[in-house]
Amino acid sequence: MSNLTCEQARLIPIIEYLKHLGFNPQNSKGYNHWYISPFRNEKHASFKINSLRNIWYDFGEGCGGNLIDLGTRLHQCSVSDLLQMLSGSNYTPVLIPVDRAALNKQEEESKVKIIGAYDLVDQSLLAYLKSRGINLNIAKKYCQQADFTIYRKKYTAISFANKSGGYELRSSLIKVSSSPKDFTLIDNGSKNLKSVEGYMDFLSLLTMHPKDHADFNYLILNSVNMLSRALDIMGDYKNIFAYYDQNSAGRKATELVMNTFKNAVDASVFYPKFEDVNDYWVDQLSRGKPR
Repeated sequence: MSNLTCEQARLIPIIEYLKHLGFNPQNSKGYNHWYISPFRNEKHASFKINSLRNIWYDFGEGCGGNLIDLGTRLHQCSVSDLLQMLSGSNYTPVLIPVDRAALNKQEEESKVKIIGAYDLVDQSLLAYLKSRGINLNIAKKYCQQADFTIYRKKYTAISFANKSGGYELRSSLIKVSSSPKDFTLIDNGSKNLKSVEGYMDFLSLLTMHPKDHADFNYLILNSVNMLSRALDIMGDYKNIFAYYDQNSAGRKATELVMNTFKNAVDASVFYPKFEDVNDYWVDQLSRGKPR
């Protein structure tokens, strides 16, 4: 295929494109296909492709788009570079007939709908937190449990609120977000800030250093994509400690913070062999030497 256009590229089935890259769905139901996210390491599939609309959505990060959006991010390249790359491959653009009623139904059913949020008492959720080394009293202070639906199926998960009223929802079986996606700021009136990607890392820091609670404010991004929104408030702090993941997205977030603020510290040096703070903490507990 030569001289591939953006319009043609958007018609390449994303499922075919990901299969070519070595990614296959963990499960499929109708038009919806769930994958382990190609953007990060995770245990539960939170990356969805809707083959009817030929679009993707990452529930872990609260972002999505078409094949061009996906390809430019995966390959870290420009649109023109991606089109050239795709032109040299054996992809076949497929024009999918538009069924507006089916599209509307799919879109409505795919939304995370919160039924209610309650005190965190569910024993399976508490057991999951305990398996991650989290102090349950700390978890109950900052989290709730929420009932919600996706595709008419009901779930219960640990819920962690962001500043705009959305929730990060997590259990041993599922990891999704409800709209709107945003970061969370825990304001203790401190001029020192600790920033993490996810709330499990936040709870881990509090569990590891219980005496530090009031000495820091905490910025939980809930996704590295939220960092650009949070940069303005980060400039108000005397000291900034960045506890981001040790993957490519996390390293880029750390570099951005370090390059933006002279008073920023790369705190990931404390867990160089681990993906994130919680992985480090669980390992320390398993070795019987938490510190």
